[in-house]
Amino acid sequence: MVIFSSLFSLFVGCSGTSSPANEKSLKSLENNEAKTVSQPLEFWIGDYTFSEFAPQNQNMFYRFTIYKDDGNYYAEISIDGFQTVARLKAKVAGDEKYITLLFDKYLPNNIFEPYVEGEVLLNFEKNNSQLYTYWGGIQPILESNKKSGKIYFVVEP
Repeated sequence: MVIFSSLFSLFVGCSGTSSPANEKSLKSLENNEAKTVSQPLEFWIGDYTFSEFAPQNQNMFYRFTIYKDDGNYYAEISIDGFQTVARLKAKVAGDEKYITLLFDKYLPNNIFEPYVEGEVLLNFEKNNSQLYTYWGGIQPILESNKKSGKIYFVVEP
């Protein structure tokens, strides 16, 4: 009986009203958890570029700028070249090692509209300071660059 009453008082004491110190500690823990969840994508913020040249003056320039806005991560995508002017906004999902760019909307000055909301445009993987590309809706113009899992994009300084 003594054991039961000791356990009962222990549980009641723990489940009683929380003190301001406990509430502050809980909020601090929640804030740290939120920061931990969002921090992996911080590693991706920046500019990424890739360019191609096909004979007879067909160039293609790809630029992705990944940024944080109101707690979410986005990429603004510019693709310029042979019969192409693409201006897109994508949502960025993933972690510090692997991200997916999901089409969100067209930006001003875009010419063609082949993508649908939520479509995977590209995936990137960081491995040993290397950036590997996995093509999605966005594809290179050269057949020799269409193989996924290779290094195409570089991080701009």
